[in-house]
Amino acid sequence: MKDLLRRYKKRKKELLTLEQSLERLYDRLESVPTVSGKVEKSGDDFPYIREHISVEVSEPAETTRIKLRISEKERQKTAVQAEIDTVESYIAGLPEGLERTILESIYLDDMTQEEVARMTGYTQARISQIVKDL
Repeated sequence: MKDLLRRYKKRKKELLTLEQSLERLYDRLESVPTVSGKVEKSGDDFPYIREHISVEVSEPAETTRIKLRISEKERQKTAVQAEIDTVESYIAGLPEGLERTILESIYLDDMTQEEVARMTGYTQARISQIVKDL
């Protein structure tokens, strides 16, 4: 759990970066150039003769490449979010008290150890010891 706590702030930043990357990739997916393609269809009436129809489709190679990157980023985002949720549920599961207040302040409220020390009346060194001992 100590490793997860140490990585928590980095993971929060990474999650924001992944969300921004996904947003850009979805925008790029929408702006992929279209090309003309032909498809076959059967006629509307009997004897259902095969017909060729021209359609506009997005560039297949570019679309596939972007979709692969999107799926990779989505997979990373899911893993990072799971790690963040684990830390948050661990902190929420702690009994009410000094340790929980300190962890909530440092990790969830994004306060520094000095700010938490001023808030609790301890020194920054003592706050650091409490975090290290958990």
